[in-house]
Amino acid sequence: MAIQPYNLTYASYVDVNPRILQNEMPELIPDLDSVKFAAFFNLFRCPVGARGRIFNARFGSNLYWLLQEPLDETSAEAVQAATFGAIKQWEPRVTVDQTRSRFDIDFNLPGYRVRLALVDNITGRNTLMSFNLPTQSRI
Repeated sequence: MAIQPYNLTYASYVDVNPRILQNEMPELIPDLDSVKFAAFFNLFRCPVGARGRIFNARFGSNLYWLLQEPLDETSAEAVQAATFGAIKQWEPRVTVDQTRSRFDIDFNLPGYRVRLALVDNITGRNTLMSFNLPTQSRI
């Protein structure tokens, strides 16, 4: 089954799929999908300072260190704050609706089940994104 590319003609923005060989998506992904599947993938997996001399040394998030903390409400709030802060600082294409977003502790994972409510800042379109943040022992 061949991967069908998106029609990019009317796209507001386009990113390269960082996991081209690991998912069913085409090489180029537009608009909100580019944020959800490319930009967030890079942002959440890059510790602050990891791309120092080549890129902006402040780029990234603090999730790497927070996911090594015990699973409790205090850590969940810190993970939530780090996620919201990284998105606000580095991803101007979307705004997080914090009242509709959730970070739930899952001891079976172990880690966090995340649901982000996003608003596309260009089109005003709303979307939900769900993913898991496993603790470092499971990555």
